[in-house]
Amino acid sequence: MEYHVLEEKLPVKPAGEMVLGLETMRELMGLLDNPQDKVPVIHIAGTNGKGSVATFLQAVLRQAGYKVGLFTSPSLTAFNERIQIDGHPVSDEALLGAVDRLNQATVGKDVSFTEFELFTALAYDSFVHESCDVAIMEVGLGGRLDATNVVDAPELTIITRIGFDHQAILGESLAEIAAEKAAIMKRGVPVVVYPQADRPVVREVIRAKAHEMDVIEVAAEACRYEQDATGGSVHYQDRSYRLGLTGEHQAYNAGVAIEAIKQLQKQGWQMTEAALQNGLAQAQLPGRYETIQGKSVTFVMDGGHNQDGLHVLSQNLTTDYSHCAGKMCAIVGMLADKVTAEVKQALHDVLSHFDHIITVTPHSDRGLPAEELARLLEAMAWEQPVTIAAVDAEDGSVSYDQAVTQAIQFTAESEQPGVICAFGSFYMVGQMRKVVLDRLAEGDKHG
Repeated sequence: MEYHVLEEKLPVKPAGEMVLGLETMRELMGLLDNPQDKVPVIHIAGTNGKGSVATFLQAVLRQAGYKVGLFTSPSLTAFNERIQIDGHPVSDEALLGAVDRLNQATVGKDVSFTEFELFTALAYDSFVHESCDVAIMEVGLGGRLDATNVVDAPELTIITRIGFDHQAILGESLAEIAAEKAAIMKRGVPVVVYPQADRPVVREVIRAKAHEMDVIEVAAEACRYEQDATGGSVHYQDRSYRLGLTGEHQAYNAGVAIEAIKQLQKQGWQMTEAALQNGLAQAQLPGRYETIQGKSVTFVMDGGHNQDGLHVLSQNLTTDYSHCAGKMCAIVGMLADKVTAEVKQALHDVLSHFDHIITVTPHSDRGLPAEELARLLEAMAWEQPVTIAAVDAEDGSVSYDQAVTQAIQFTAESEQPGVICAFGSFYMVGQMRKVVLDRLAEGDKHG
C-alpha cells in the first residue's frame, strides 16, 4: 500500500506537529487495549545493524516453528514491508483491518497522532490480531522517547552498533546518543549488545545503564568472517555459521543475534542448533549490501547513508571489487540533513572506488538535489580520474530510470564485467532496486 493512501485513512497530526514523548503513544495504545502487553516483544535499538539483527532473529525463530511479527523501517517500496508476519509483508486486506480497528478505537475522540505512532500501533495490533508468538520491534529513532518504547516488560532488549546519526534530536556526542538508545532497557530484562570495542564511551554508558536497571548485559564476542564463492560465514566461539547476509560487517550482527538466541533459550524458548544454523543461512534483507547479478554487470544495492554505514560499504567494496577489471559506476542520492562534515568524508571514501558517479535526487521532501550533490562532489579532491554527472527530473522514478540507463551504458564501454552500486538514502535505493529488477525481468540487453 502506498504511504499516501494509508495516511488518508488515519488520524495523522499535521506535518510539523511532532512532539517527542510517550504520553500520546500510551494514550493510543490504551485505546487499543494495550496490544504491546499481549505479545512477547524483542526490542532492538542502535544506529546501524538493527535491521540485520532483526532479520537474523526472525529467520531463526521461524526455523524453530514460531510465528514471528517484525516491525522495521524504512520500507524500500510499499509501506507493508514495515509490518511483516512470518517473513512476508502484511497484506493490504490485513492492514486495512488494523486501520479499521484503530479508527473504531478513536472514533468520537479529539485525538491525532504522528505517522510513526500510528504505524507502530498498527504493528502491535496486527501482531496480536494474527496471534504471533513473538514481535520483533525495531526502534525508529533513538529509543527513550521512541513510540516502540511503550512495552514495559519485553522478553529481551538488544542494542546494536551506535554511531553518529540524528544528532539534532539525539545529541551531538556519542555519550548522549548512547544514553538515548540504552534507555530501552527494562529492569530485570537481559540486554544483548554489540561489542562497541572501538567506542569505550558507548560501552561505559551502556554498562552504567545496565547496572542502574539491574539487568544482565551480554556482549557479542570476537568473531571471524570468511567469504568464498558461495557466500560468507562467521566463526563464532567454537562453531561456524553460514550467513544469508553478506559483508564482513554482518559477522558481529550475527554474533549479536546468536547471543540473543542463547538468552531466549535460557528463558525457555525452544530453538535447536539446526534452527540457528538454518535461520542464519537463510536470512535475506533487500537493500543492505545486496547483490543483483545481471548478464554483464553486477548491481549492488546499499542503504548506507550515515558515517558508519558508508564506512562499512567502503570496506565491503574494497574486499569484493578492488580488483574489478571492468568499469565501476556509482549512483548516489542523499537526504540533505544527512550530509554532515563526517558524512562528506565518508562519501568521498566510498566514491573513491568508482570511475563514474551519477547523482540523483531522492523522492523525498528532504532529498538533496542531484545538482547540489554533484557540485559538492566536484569540489572534492580525487586521486583517481572520475567523472560526475547529475541526473534529475521532476518525477523521481524517471530520473532513476535514466540513471540506470546511463550507468549501464558506462559499464558497457568495457568488455570486462562492470559494477553499478546504488547507495545512500533508502528512499532512493528502494526505487532504484525496483528499476533494476524490472529491467532484468524484461531481459534488458545490457543488464
